[in-house]
Amino acid sequence: MKRIFAVPGIRIGAWVPFLLVGLIACSSPGEVEQSTQTNVRVSGNTITWNTEEPALTAVGYRYPDSDIWNVAYPSPNLRRDKAFVTNHSVTLMRPQEGDKILVVLVNRLASQRDFLTGEEFEVELTSGPPTGPLLRWTMVDVGFGDSHFLRMPNSGKTILVDGGERQDFSNVDEFLKSESVTSLDYVMATHIHADHIGGLVGNSDSVSDGILGVYDVGMYIDTVIKSHTRFAYDEALATLANRGIPKANIQVGDNSDTTELLDWDEEVYVEILNAGGGAAIGGTSEGDQLNNDSIMFRVTMGEVNFIMGGDSEAPVETKVTAEFGEALESEVLKVHHHGVNDASNTGFLQAVNPRVGMIPIASFETSDGGLPTFAVVNRLRASGIDVYSNDRAEPIGIDFVTTTSPTDGLNITLVTNGDLYEIEVAPSRSFHSLKGGTMPVLKGQNPEDFREGDQ
Repeated sequence: MKRIFAVPGIRIGAWVPFLLVGLIACSSPGEVEQSTQTNVRVSGNTITWNTEEPALTAVGYRYPDSDIWNVAYPSPNLRRDKAFVTNHSVTLMRPQEGDKILVVLVNRLASQRDFLTGEEFEVELTSGPPTGPLLRWTMVDVGFGDSHFLRMPNSGKTILVDGGERQDFSNVDEFLKSESVTSLDYVMATHIHADHIGGLVGNSDSVSDGILGVYDVGMYIDTVIKSHTRFAYDEALATLANRGIPKANIQVGDNSDTTELLDWDEEVYVEILNAGGGAAIGGTSEGDQLNNDSIMFRVTMGEVNFIMGGDSEAPVETKVTAEFGEALESEVLKVHHHGVNDASNTGFLQAVNPRVGMIPIASFETSDGGLPTFAVVNRLRASGIDVYSNDRAEPIGIDFVTTTSPTDGLNITLVTNGDLYEIEVAPSRSFHSLKGGTMPVLKGQNPEDFREGDQ
């Protein structure tokens, strides 16, 4: 019986097999429990099975000799992907008829903390995937910072949200080249902290550097009310003016139906939940207020929704929850502020009720590994949310948290056709600063007390 793990410090391509009996559940290091799953069946491109206890489920799969994993989730229709049941069904969205793939069944017990993962087995699919174009959102590996790339399903429009730190221009540029991107329809900076806007302007203090200085950009999406200013933002404005890139502002309530700026695709609906005004919303420091300037938006394609909101802290999350309530419900959440404990409050998580949480951080780029904080990760796990970040994919056991290689890291991609969704976990081509470098230092002994300094 074989379970494939990724060992810290081992590249993704170097999978290490362990011999186990039955299924295993690992809720904390050193704990191993046994359980069983029965009646595993493959019909076409759908896999069904039973578990003894109610569980949340998913299917991990990869092609032989590939280092890219995919995690397919149950249909979000009627929130089946969030239902603790004993009868499970997952349809694979992308493999083609006749493809041979390696599969593991991932079960999460009603305790909401334990993953039980079965043996890896080979499947040959007897029918193709559901038809329809795919929306892709990649959380690009920039280590400490945010950068997200969206490609629309029908229009093919491309949107870059944030660009990481200044030195991350090269990492974002490398990713865009790997996607054959030579121009961008839209660039959005959620707010003006350097770990979000830095890669858009680059390192050279020149208007010909960074994403905005190198790529053809159709429109720069901005907000009207900035709580404070930063040099990197002034540099971005100078670059826009030098290159003739138009800039347009958005505000809360703008959406694809009312605002041409957000009309990205005929099947995709975008709504702005927060945009600027952080000083009025809350925050005790300039850094907090700039975080609360963050653009937060919700994207919908069919049955699948996701939310991202830069470094929005608890005051923004509380405000948005009060304004939108259950309408926030989404399958996937971009966890705000890199997993710092001043965001991801319980009320907001309950309203969004995501199955997947994507945290833009590689903990080895924070001194002492202080991000994401234990408090936030445990809050996500306790809420039944599968945790992915640029150094981990918990449902399938990938973990680079303690790596010593500057080239370890993951690009995490949500892929959906509007009816189903999968998370793609792929090695990135990014280069990182390791612990002890220029990244933020953990203040004090309690990871929950970590707060990012003003940037």
